[in-house]
Amino acid sequence: MRWNSIVWKVNLVFITVLITVTGVAGIVSNVIYERDAVAAAHDMSHSHLETILQGLDRLMMEQANEGIGELIDILTEHDPLWLDIRLLSHEGAIVASMHPDSVAADRAYAEEAPDLESWPCSQCHSLDDPGRGLEASSFDHVVEMPAGDRAVAVAMPVLNEPRCSNADCHAHPESVRVLGLLEAEFSLRDVDAMTSTRYFHSLIAFLLTAVLSIAATWYTLDRLLGRRVNKLIESTKLVEGMEEVAAGEFSFDFEGFGTDEVGELAESFETLTTELQSAVMELKSTRDYMEGIVESSADIIITVGPSGRIRTFNKGAEATLGYNRFEVIGKQIEMLFADPNERRVAIERLKDTDNVINYETHFLAKDGQVREVILTLSRLRDPDGRHMGTFGISKDVTRENRLKRESLLNARLAAIGQAVTGIHHSMKNMLSSLKGGSYMIETALEEDDKALLEEGWTMVQEGITHITNLSSLMLNYVRELQPELETTEVAALVKSVYVTTRETAQNKGISLQLDVERDTPAILADPRLIHSVVMDLVTNAIDACLWKDYEKEEKPVVVLRARGCDEGECVEIIVEDNGQGMTDEVKENIFTPFFSTKKKLGTGIGLTMSSRIVRKHGGDIEVESELGHGTKFRVSLPAGGPSEQKKDPDA
Repeated sequence: MRWNSIVWKVNLVFITVLITVTGVAGIVSNVIYERDAVAAAHDMSHSHLETILQGLDRLMMEQANEGIGELIDILTEHDPLWLDIRLLSHEGAIVASMHPDSVAADRAYAEEAPDLESWPCSQCHSLDDPGRGLEASSFDHVVEMPAGDRAVAVAMPVLNEPRCSNADCHAHPESVRVLGLLEAEFSLRDVDAMTSTRYFHSLIAFLLTAVLSIAATWYTLDRLLGRRVNKLIESTKLVEGMEEVAAGEFSFDFEGFGTDEVGELAESFETLTTELQSAVMELKSTRDYMEGIVESSADIIITVGPSGRIRTFNKGAEATLGYNRFEVIGKQIEMLFADPNERRVAIERLKDTDNVINYETHFLAKDGQVREVILTLSRLRDPDGRHMGTFGISKDVTRENRLKRESLLNARLAAIGQAVTGIHHSMKNMLSSLKGGSYMIETALEEDDKALLEEGWTMVQEGITHITNLSSLMLNYVRELQPELETTEVAALVKSVYVTTRETAQNKGISLQLDVERDTPAILADPRLIHSVVMDLVTNAIDACLWKDYEKEEKPVVVLRARGCDEGECVEIIVEDNGQGMTDEVKENIFTPFFSTKKKLGTGIGLTMSSRIVRKHGGDIEVESELGHGTKFRVSLPAGGPSEQKKDPDA
């Protein structure tokens, strides 16, 4: 039997309570007995002294002091517990006693003044009004005798009665209230002996009760609880059946436990093990299913512990990187990165969130090849929120990126071909203009026509300017566009365009209006590029108004607006006119390179460049137009600048 078993614990509690109750009951019983015995001694002493006082009344009237001693002897001769009974005068002299020798020995003492501070004189004289002490019929207390025994000391005052002061024999005046004291000392040795005997018997009963209780409770609890609990423990031990448990077998023999609470407990265990077996089988099925998903995935799935060491490495990772999982498990994850700093950057991003999504990085395969991957990294936590490591799912995009680059290259080659075609068309128109101008100059020189010469020269200059502009636009179109981002006040930028173009619009009879909301937020953008976009849109709007024949009551108007949107997350710049508008065909091709409706004056590059700039900033540009009623361009730009998801790589 183990010392920390439930049987010993229950025994300990039960015995502690039993011993405490038994011990306290014995002590209380003895205390009550002792108190009652002392009280009985007090009562008996009072009774004897009252009897003596009654006899004193007659003897004192007869002045027969010898009779007082005889009376005391008669009352005490059959009770050896009386230690002494004596009559004291008011001056403290012993008048009569059980011990005659004490009367003679006290003659010299009687001549001295009594000690008023000692008992029993102090019972009255210690009061502010000594007369109040006479209200008590007697005084008593328990005293310690020189031999070590205890005794009850009782004192009764002998009062000066009226009939005494009227007697001829009485020597005391009426003013003296107390004539003397009757004292008695009754031994308590029998009471103390009986109390000791009772304490001894209580101790014997206490020890016997403890021993019998321990034996009885131990035997009972061991038979009814201990052995059955041990059997239940043995039935549920998993050590001997590890193979069955590993296979999900949790069936145990719980028979023979009876129908009481322990039997019900065994039945509950049997039900619990059945449910446990079902839950374990379900968990095992779920685990196998999840492991099957992970293992069947073609993506790279790797888990890493808090120390940065690889814990799991799926088949997709083996196929992509060429490592066997046993070659990498337990090693630092940095071994798989072509640049370990990229791993540290990803971990830094996890400080503020538990997920890093679509992080572009590079893995180093076993054969030395660098694989381009998109990594989604998540932090693993236990149910209490403690960090357990990281879980990474990576997709190999090496082939996709190569195809994308090839597609981009092909698109650029196609754009170059389209550009060459557009340039050829534009150059042919420009050359026609130059050829016409040179012909007019030649004719003017032959005919000496100055006006024709100036007209021809103007045509040549316009052709040269147009070729120069086309060359500049082509350079901007083909080169890589990299915005230089900075905090840009959109309201101020739009006002700047308005101030620059207002006079030009007025000179052409067009009303240019500005509508900028006061709380338009600042954005992160390249102000030079955004300025060129707004300027191009306003210029196109002015041209669209010039190409329309307005009714008398209608006037050409261009409105330039700026405002915040999406609760300050973005900014909208709107350019709206009531010009000639566009057909559906024009709207579909408006952003196509080298597509222009301005005939000889347009290159078809401006709106293409504007669209490219807006997309490079992570924004959108939309157009609404109705033929004969006008056009509205809406540019939406994110306040925080272009994000990785929103940025257009082909812009």
